Amino acid sequence: MPLNYDNYDALSFDCYGTLIDWESGIWRAFQPLLVENPHLQIDQNQLLTDFAAFENEIQSNHPGMPYPEVLKSIHNRFALFIRPRRSGATSRIPEILSFCLLNY
Repeated sequence: MPLNYDNYDALSFDCYGTLIDWESGIWRAFQPLLVENPHLQIDQNQLLTDFAAFENEIQSNHPGMPYPEVLKSIHNRFALFIRPRRSGATSRIPEILSFCLLNY
């Protein structure tokens, strides 16, 4: 049965995961933290799983939070979760992560 476009005022398409490789941007953004903490031995799949869990929790608890702030909160939760050896390794991660994801 053909779609009747007269029944709609607007159409929206979600292409973020298809056209934008956000997973590589997240992985690259966390490299300074992971390099400074080689004992973690976290692979890309684990990092993305943790990232998604933190993102879901933060956005559920703060639905109106701007996405750059969500990214900073995700990094902070991740950094606390893994307990980095050097605090300097985490200092620029939120801004790097925001840049990679928002400007990819």
